[in-house]
Amino acid sequence: MAGRVAEEIIFGPAKVTSGASSDIKMATQMAVAMVKNWGLTEVIGPVYHGVANKDLYTHSRGGEHNHMSPHTAELIDKEVKRIIEQGYNFAKNIMTQHVEQLYLLAKMLIEHETLTVQQIKTLLSNRALNLEAGNLFPTNRLKEEQAEEEEEEYGWSEPAGDGKSRRE
Repeated sequence: MAGRVAEEIIFGPAKVTSGASSDIKMATQMAVAMVKNWGLTEVIGPVYHGVANKDLYTHSRGGEHNHMSPHTAELIDKEVKRIIEQGYNFAKNIMTQHVEQLYLLAKMLIEHETLTVQQIKTLLSNRALNLEAGNLFPTNRLKEEQAEEEEEEYGWSEPAGDGKSRRE
């Protein structure tokens, strides 16, 4: 649910993308398994209400022969919703407490599209990212290396912002 919460905080609730739907789908599937298959809720208890030979990651209700009462089905639905809402609220609480880091991370993802685990750890540990060194963002380093190779091979380089060559 964290991806959806992050989009809500960064872009606003009206601009949550369809990408957040995968968060909802996976959270729902996991909550259903917790309640129906694994007995991880006090309300339902350690009773198996799943379907034999059903994969957790396939979501299909068609053709299921479920022999539970409407009351039990309603309890299961309420527990699934409770678990999902609890996870959503937990993610929202963490993101709200660390909103500065969330905005910084969002900014870096918008600029660089992907980040490595080390880049994220560095970013969130309040250490400044040294973008000039290129050690954290290899795509920048590769671009610089390619420009240097072209300069060596062809004897020219792209002009700097003032219209002069970067080469001295």
